[in-house]
Amino acid sequence: MSEDKAKPSDRRADIRHQAVFPAEIETEGETNIAVIRDLSVSGAQLLTRSKFKVGDAVKLSLYILDEKNPRVVTGKIMRSSWRGSDYSDLWPNSVGIKFDEMLVDCEEEVKAVAEQQAKSVRPKATV
Repeated sequence: MSEDKAKPSDRRADIRHQAVFPAEIETEGETNIAVIRDLSVSGAQLLTRSKFKVGDAVKLSLYILDEKNPRVVTGKIMRSSWRGSDYSDLWPNSVGIKFDEMLVDCEEEVKAVAEQQAKSVRPKATV
């Protein structure tokens, strides 16, 4: 499995909210669908069908709260790895993206959605 990684100092230090959000990644005029795996104010990890190169500039449409009006941000690919078809046929690639501008205005909404998704997948306690 080949993998391109940024230096550890380039990794996000902000709180990562584990949740699933749809997204689109546009680079060089081509748009690809993706799923956000985790999101912070400074970046995101996305699962994709397409391969991307470290250093690629991207425009992201993040469907966090509204499926008709995405939050559009720009950023750069910091990590790119192939997860493999044994792991996922649908989303075989993973990318780490650092945003050009922090998403401080929507962190509370992202946190709330992540918490709601976490509650919906937790197994119920048996008595």
